[in-house]
Amino acid sequence: MFDRVLGQQIAGRLNVVMTELEDIQGVLAQALAADAAAVPTTDLVVGPAEPIAGFSFTWPDSKTVEYESVRQYTAQRDGTTHVFVIGAERGGRAAYGRDDRGRMVAFVRERSGALRPLVEFAESDLDPSRYVAGVPQPAAPRSLATDVHLDQLQRVPHLAGAELKRTDEVYDSSVKAPSLRLVVGVDDAQLMLEHAYWVGRLRGSLR
Repeated sequence: MFDRVLGQQIAGRLNVVMTELEDIQGVLAQALAADAAAVPTTDLVVGPAEPIAGFSFTWPDSKTVEYESVRQYTAQRDGTTHVFVIGAERGGRAAYGRDDRGRMVAFVRERSGALRPLVEFAESDLDPSRYVAGVPQPAAPRSLATDVHLDQLQRVPHLAGAELKRTDEVYDSSVKAPSLRLVVGVDDAQLMLEHAYWVGRLRGSLR
């Protein structure tokens, strides 16, 4: 009887210890992920814009979209060359209370020549010349960051001095939307591509 009670107590204590270890490992993993996610982008050297022909792109939802005012950029970092394409969606898209909200997408051109979308920039209600893009959480890149992640975001070079606003601050139709958006000028290709590079690396869509 005594041995069985003692065994149950030991097993219970082991379960507690294992749970505590899992919690510690989870915290450490998040911290390491946040550090690893801060991929430096300040040394992304972006070449001059090269106007190219418009094109159509079919998204995973099978919707085909036409892109115009397309510009191609060759960029280098750490001896690796990337080719990026930024295009404006023809006619815009229905979003945040508007049927024709402007949208620009930054793509990376793969070796096969195919385009892979990295980041979408949507026209804000602040000014027609100011577009915004979502900002991922460094430790959970499929989720958007909020004010509680600002300390982590300040360690990301291109975000440290950038303008970050809540979604409900950039879209008049958003109510209590705390996720953060990066605000960029419509012609600021450097910042757009730095953000696209960081997001692509963070989410594994750019190597």
